[in-house]
Amino acid sequence: MGAIVNAVVTAEIGGPDEVDAAALAAARALMVKRLLAMPPHMGGGMLALTLLFEQSGLAHGGRPFSRLPVEAQAAMLQGWREAPVPFCRDFVDFYEKMGVFVYWSIIEEAGHHG
Repeated sequence: MGAIVNAVVTAEIGGPDEVDAAALAAARALMVKRLLAMPPHMGGGMLALTLLFEQSGLAHGGRPFSRLPVEAQAAMLQGWREAPVPFCRDFVDFYEKMGVFVYWSIIEEAGHHG
């Protein structure tokens, strides 16, 4: 789960040198906490999709998503974003919107602006 948040936030911000590492770590932790706190019928599905996504990296690069190089992670996210199956697109959309929102919320709360 943390690798997905890393990938979408880093892509949104413009690269690893632009990301506030402490805010990104806090965003990962908060996303995990929030997903685990979801009602079982929602959280269970998201956790299952997250595990499926993580393991589908084996088919794309021979390793789980979290262990793929950054470029391969970006390509895999793009593949799911463009997939004909709606839940794949929705999954990436969820992480993009929520991960980036949580990251910027943490930045703003801490008083950082870039």
